[in-house]
Amino acid sequence: MTRQTTEILNKMESLLAKPEAWTQGVWARDKNGEPIEPTSDGATCFCLHGARRRAVWARREMDTALDDAIRDRLSAAAVTLFPDRAIGSKDRPGHKVVGFNDHPDTTHADVLQVVRLAAAI
Repeated sequence: MTRQTTEILNKMESLLAKPEAWTQGVWARDKNGEPIEPTSDGATCFCLHGARRRAVWARREMDTALDDAIRDRLSAAAVTLFPDRAIGSKDRPGHKVVGFNDHPDTTHADVLQVVRLAAAI
């Protein structure tokens, strides 16, 4: 794993550290609970996908290959830990991440577990 990948996954874990910093159904929310772009300064809570977008964009340069690699690690971790919840198209790994995050049985602790496994892969 590259230093950049480690930095982004650590940033994601930091963004999602508290239960109130995690959301489902949208990429991010503001302090009033309204949907907002995850890269907006007003975003206060994130889904797994939104936290990834925020962490990648925080570097102030979009690296599509790096973003894809992190998405693939998150997808692999979600499938490994929660195969019944990581639902989505096998051709679109990002859908598995969103499917896992938004699954009704997924908890904040589950999301952090997936981020940590993605960092260990």
